[in-house]
Amino acid sequence: MSKPRLFIGIPCYQENERLARTLAFLQERTVLPHILEVHVAKQSVVKNKNALLAEARKWKTDYVCLCDDDIEPETEWDSKLVHTLEQVERRLGTRIGQTTPRLIYPDGRIFNAWINVYIDPIQKGLLLDGYDGKPDNEVYHTLAIVGALAGTLTIFSRALLDAVDWTFDDRYERSQFEDFDQSFTCRDLNFSLLYNGLVEVTHHTMRVNPRASEDNFAKLRDKWGLRTDLTMVIPASPETVAAVALRQDGTNNYVSQPNIVTRMWNLVRKKPIHRLKTGIKVLRSSGMRGVRAHVRRIQLESMGNNQR
Repeated sequence: MSKPRLFIGIPCYQENERLARTLAFLQERTVLPHILEVHVAKQSVVKNKNALLAEARKWKTDYVCLCDDDIEPETEWDSKLVHTLEQVERRLGTRIGQTTPRLIYPDGRIFNAWINVYIDPIQKGLLLDGYDGKPDNEVYHTLAIVGALAGTLTIFSRALLDAVDWTFDDRYERSQFEDFDQSFTCRDLNFSLLYNGLVEVTHHTMRVNPRASEDNFAKLRDKWGLRTDLTMVIPASPETVAAVALRQDGTNNYVSQPNIVTRMWNLVRKKPIHRLKTGIKVLRSSGMRGVRAHVRRIQLESMGNNQR
């Protein structure tokens, strides 16, 4: 048997028919040498994930995939996600800590693409915005570095898992929002998140697991709500996505636009007093990294709004 490159773990609250179907899909459609494990326990999703990570660590695989028990991936989903991640790392000269596919409902609508992250520098608010329920179209069939990714099916690199000591924050109860904490942690450690819309996975979304949305969001907000530098917004207009999508040479149109100083000046001269006050607050709270994120958000939002 070849040394496994991928550990696939499914955290489950309890066994069910969906799990049997998902296991059959994974066994039939996964092509990389791999280990497939299920952890069933009536505890939070993140605690079940951590149990799987403890097992995955023993196998010393290059990548770990954690997924829900009701997914249906396309054939060779694993090699497509892993090989693209490695190609993007080489082209960009950066570390990718996490990647996900384009997640759709059985009827073809978008379940999840990337997640836009807004962290308000004035109100210290946190807003997460996805594309749940919108029609699938070519705008989502792309590659992009994004702000957050859903945990429905996600692949983590060994380098990232080493950095977090193979354990995620287990303060999140039951389920909801623990996956976004993992994305923020990834970016906080200077790893990038790769959305791979060229790979399709169906999520049957039978929502039966216990939820703790309100409490978990409060924990997420309290932990990350001051991190303006984590703001990252890509409006789903064809022109905006085309500007940030990764090309074959690892670059995109957005980064080849005028530098950050020119962008800041173009924004400040339109609303000088407001922009300067906001910029100073962002600089104090999150430094130049936060200012760059704030400027990028305004510009990309404006680009998307101009197309509507």
